[in-house]
Amino acid sequence: MDDKRSKLPSEERPWLRWHPEGAREKSLEPVEQITAWKLLERTLKEQGDTYPAMIYFGRKIKRSRFVSEVHRWARTFRGMGVRVDDRVIIYTPFIPEAAYIIMALNHIGAWPVMLNMTSSLEALTNGAKGAKFAVLADVVENDVKSIFRNNSEFSHVVMLEATESMPFPLRQILRAKGCLRMSKIYRENKNFIRAAKALKLWSGYEGEVEAPYDPERPAIITSSGGTSIKGYAKQIMDTNVAVLSMLKQTLNTYLKENYLEGQRCYTGLPPFISTCIFVLFIAPLYRNMTCYVEPRFDAKIFTKNIMKIKPQICLTPGRCWVYFFTQMDRAIRKGKTPDLSFFTMPIMGGDGVIPEDLKWMNGILRKCGSPTGLYSGYGMSEVFSLLTADCRRGYAADNDEDPIVSVGIPMPGSDICIVDGNGNELPYGQRGEILARGTTLMKGYYNDRNLTDTVMKDGWYHSGDVGYIREDGQLFVYGRMSDSCVMPDGTMFYPADLELRMNKDPEVHSTMVNKMGEKDGIPLLAAHIVLHHDCPDRDDVIRRLDASVRDLLPEGVIITGYKIHRHIFRMNRICKTDRNYYVCQKTGYIRPGADGSMTEVTFNNI
Repeated sequence: MDDKRSKLPSEERPWLRWHPEGAREKSLEPVEQITAWKLLERTLKEQGDTYPAMIYFGRKIKRSRFVSEVHRWARTFRGMGVRVDDRVIIYTPFIPEAAYIIMALNHIGAWPVMLNMTSSLEALTNGAKGAKFAVLADVVENDVKSIFRNNSEFSHVVMLEATESMPFPLRQILRAKGCLRMSKIYRENKNFIRAAKALKLWSGYEGEVEAPYDPERPAIITSSGGTSIKGYAKQIMDTNVAVLSMLKQTLNTYLKENYLEGQRCYTGLPPFISTCIFVLFIAPLYRNMTCYVEPRFDAKIFTKNIMKIKPQICLTPGRCWVYFFTQMDRAIRKGKTPDLSFFTMPIMGGDGVIPEDLKWMNGILRKCGSPTGLYSGYGMSEVFSLLTADCRRGYAADNDEDPIVSVGIPMPGSDICIVDGNGNELPYGQRGEILARGTTLMKGYYNDRNLTDTVMKDGWYHSGDVGYIREDGQLFVYGRMSDSCVMPDGTMFYPADLELRMNKDPEVHSTMVNKMGEKDGIPLLAAHIVLHHDCPDRDDVIRRLDASVRDLLPEGVIITGYKIHRHIFRMNRICKTDRNYYVCQKTGYIRPGADGSMTEVTFNNI
């Protein structure tokens, strides 16, 4: 092997230095040939009811009850007519009933299809095609009424009440507010059925319930949101083998030390996110922790509940963490330093933050007594949750000098590499597409062999994300390949570089640069800028920003238009920056001319 080849990350695997000795070998051992539910059921029964499985608005749900509810729903679906390998559409926030149903469908060999609640209506419609059964939560049913109401393709649409598992007084109050509307919906839609009625009709089913084990059968199908604006949402088939392999890998890392018996996990992300299903649900239940379930998701509710529940483990996107720490910072300035010593693994997923913000947030954690800084991770449904996680201890990330925040190292049973446009692996520090392989890879995309073959080649999954690997094994992610710009001569540049440069301006709070289209092969760029409130001259800042990025742009490329925003960027339903919202904005831009004057710009003709 020559020197060049010996320096390739996928062969050296420098990330293994961060894992316990033998972690990779143990992670690659074959998993038990059972379903995800059978493994979890056995574990829950062994643990007993010392600690609740879940707590929902203060109501404790025992582990024994969790098991019995899963079996009750399994019988109900069988009695309803759901058979092995049927797809069952699920559109609901995280409520206890959603957890029961996901596991019940796994038990009977049906496929729970978790529709992405941030997808376009067209994508949701396409994602639901071909299914005969659906489960909706009453609090979000109105969002998808055009898909399911009076749709004869569905034999049964089961309606879950988000209030069902709440304490009695709260349940009665909230139920009274919505009962009239829902009663009307049931009368007008003959295939709709209340969950309580479905359970009453069919939970007494006495036939065969458990499906024979099949290693190729999907345990869960999650729907991506990345392409949903085009009317298509990929449905990722994650098998039981992938789920059990993910659990095996996690328990062979130092992350295991954070999943401790009797501790608390805040489960507040929607269940269509595979990281939520694993990191905040399956893993903590398996380790005898308690999941505090919250169906509402926004930054204010997250902040309030973290300070009330004091969980050891929680996960939310970077934007939500920024809000949380802004509130903590305000309390400190008022002389009321919050106690954050309860954290063992606060995780930042989804949208990340710039290194300066991470150090600021970690500084607040130190002031508030947290034994650890924020953990970072990088996951996707195609590898059933985690591909990488920062397994370093304490506040190690503060010592990084890279322009973006590390998302950690690969799990011990996984490999990653970075390739150029020709598929050649790149050495440390060079950017390209991130590829992954390992024991948790998906079976493929449902009903899309062509797309599966496009992204799965020679055992490697092509993520479509841009990143690089540092010599110590840390991975850094710059964003999507589709957001990069390719020039007519084949050279490429990344709008993320422009954002990082502009973010360094003292008047700038945050930036976003989007590719709006092309003209004669030249990309047209739009920059969205959030300035600090005390910025004295906005036009002067735009002139300065425009000059600051010229050396990063290829010849002939400029930022076509700038737009100033008074408030931080809009978030979607899972607190990630809603980039699609800004891509759709065609007017209201300005650009500095050669004489310094501002000219109005639109993208209407693209």
